[in-house]
Amino acid sequence: MIRANGQPHNLMLLSLAGSPAWAMAAMSEVSTYLTDKGYQCQTVTSADAVQDALKAQPPDAVISANDPDSLKALATISAASDNDQPRPLRVLMSDSPLTDTESEVADLVVQAPMGKEQIAAYLPMFLKFQTENNALQAEKRKFTEENQQLQVQLKSHRQTVDELNLIKNAVIHNVSHELRTPLLQVKSAVALLSEAIHDKEIDETQKLVGYAKDATARLEAVIKNITQLAGSLEISPEPMLVQDAVDYALRGLRRIWERKDATTRIRISLEDTLPLVMADKKGLGTVLQLLLDNALKFSEGDVEVVAKRVDDSSVRVAVRDYGIGIAGTETEAIFETFYQVDSSSTRSYGGTGVGLAIVRLILDRHKVKIAVESQEGKGSTFSFVLPIVSLK
Repeated sequence: MIRANGQPHNLMLLSLAGSPAWAMAAMSEVSTYLTDKGYQCQTVTSADAVQDALKAQPPDAVISANDPDSLKALATISAASDNDQPRPLRVLMSDSPLTDTESEVADLVVQAPMGKEQIAAYLPMFLKFQTENNALQAEKRKFTEENQQLQVQLKSHRQTVDELNLIKNAVIHNVSHELRTPLLQVKSAVALLSEAIHDKEIDETQKLVGYAKDATARLEAVIKNITQLAGSLEISPEPMLVQDAVDYALRGLRRIWERKDATTRIRISLEDTLPLVMADKKGLGTVLQLLLDNALKFSEGDVEVVAKRVDDSSVRVAVRDYGIGIAGTETEAIFETFYQVDSSSTRSYGGTGVGLAIVRLILDRHKVKIAVESQEGKGSTFSFVLPIVSLK
């Protein structure tokens, strides 16, 4: 019987010195019978020679009787097989019923009186299965090794990402801190200068002061976004009230000098007895502040904050305006960093184009998706669903 490569299958037969007479006679008959069938048979007569025979010519199958010495040798062969060496097919020939322990060391069991015929009949099929199994095990080992290598690489990449995040956080915090104080001084000085010359008819000077005020406002918006971005990287969800996040957002909006009057257009509609939700208060407050800032900027009428229970497990929070709206093709792009709907919007409404990117980043860290419903000329609704805290 030959392998796929044209070479005959190599069989090892255990005919040990301590084996009973029936076993030794049976092994001799089997060896002669299988050799005539085209198999290459080697008979091992001592337990000490088993390991040497395995190393010299690893067999495709080992045939043994169920006597104690042979079973012990067969168990040794099973234990000796490692990841680099496929395990041979284990054939056990018995003259009596086997115990569970004896059966565990064999892949194929045949009865002694008809042992050689049974082995010859079943061996080709079992050898085929064993070859296929060994091939699958080799593939499994290969995939396991590749997976281990990928896990090592992933761990290294995660460590690199963590280090980069630490550096990024340090840069963001340092930049925002270093810019905030001089900006406040410039802003105050320009405001005082503007008041001082307000009653004087110095058009050119007034124009320059106006430019300075616009520039400081834009710089302040950039610093605000940097600070909000820094905060969005540090999310710690905990049980909280939606009302607390709304209050946080309103306080933030009222501190923006160019939005003081606009905040009177905000209408709050929260369902009575809203349950606690799982979120980061500062992060959620920043999300609402940015969404409200956008809504106020791109509309002239009322802006609404609505929160109501969806079911027993979630609360839907929405910010709605009735302004210019967004084209359907733009509803995904608006969340990209520095994206502006068009150049005219940039000129008319200002902004750095990072607010909605920060919104999505914060909600992503909450594992929450944001939805947009909008129609040009009729307004937009930005909404997301937060999980209710279970008190059980």
